[in-house]
Amino acid sequence: MSSDRLMNLARCKLILREQPDFPNTLHDMVAAEPCSFGGSIEKTTSRPRSGPGRHRDARDRGEIKQERAKMPKLKTHKGMKKRFKVSATGKVSHKRCGSSHLNSHKSSKRIRRLRKPTNLKVPAEVHRIRNAMLEKQGMNPETVAALKLAALAEKTSEAKASSTITETTKPDSK
Repeated sequence: MSSDRLMNLARCKLILREQPDFPNTLHDMVAAEPCSFGGSIEKTTSRPRSGPGRHRDARDRGEIKQERAKMPKLKTHKGMKKRFKVSATGKVSHKRCGSSHLNSHKSSKRIRRLRKPTNLKVPAEVHRIRNAMLEKQGMNPETVAALKLAALAEKTSEAKASSTITETTKPDSK
């Protein structure tokens, strides 16, 4: 681009800036009316067709919303998803080992017992598996059980209190 053309562009910008509906970018000025100095502004190829500066003019006009950098998605461990199940209270259940093959020498009572799922007992393992499966991560089964017991005790004490009130208000019919 020659220096004369750049000077003409700068003059046109100054003139257009004084107008009330001044375009914000060079792209908008291309669509504007011809310049008073005898020439019109042509569309230049100085803007990149791809890359990081491609949408800069559109962002300045507010047409494209700027995107925030997103954290990568956390993915569940598929092997644990197949082997474990997290209950609503946060307990982790799994299938017992030793029931898939070589059952001919095992007693039927033992095979029936092995058929039933069981819960993990070690709290550290329960926490690790819940984090890997991205389910009920902040939940602790022991605190959930304690809260349930406290709510049940409160409910029974209220029931006892209401039953004693109704007994004292009833007239004796003897």
